[in-house]
Amino acid sequence: MIALLVACVRSQSSAPSNTTIFDGARLIVGDGSAPIQDGAFVVQAGRIVSIGEKSAIKAPTGATRVNLTGKAELPTLINPHVHIGYEGCTSWGPQNYTPQNVLDHLEREAFYGVSATQSVGSSPTDPSIQRRSHFSG
Repeated sequence: MIALLVACVRSQSSAPSNTTIFDGARLIVGDGSAPIQDGAFVVQAGRIVSIGEKSAIKAPTGATRVNLTGKAELPTLINPHVHIGYEGCTSWGPQNYTPQNVLDHLEREAFYGVSATQSVGSSPTDPSIQRRSHFSG
């Protein structure tokens, strides 16, 4: 019985933490405030739960620490499944894929904190190649 109890305690204490503190970085929060020069943020179960000056953010017990000294971080979202430009006000499809609509969709993504998207491959080929050529110089 004692051996079983010890085994349970050991397995619980060595369980991987779902909490990570990232500290030492210059943090650009994205709300218009000045960057935090020596910042820290805590991610728990995939969500940012606290952010601020390193001296003010305490690592929860058992948290994994990641030293970001010398780096700049911008907490953000990534949307890996989008159909940029397909949504119109009253319709959905490739007929809506215009430069203006694509830009509108990208700006909406940015408004909600998304910094990167990935097309699922359904975008019309010619306009996509033209846009890529425009940005790649």
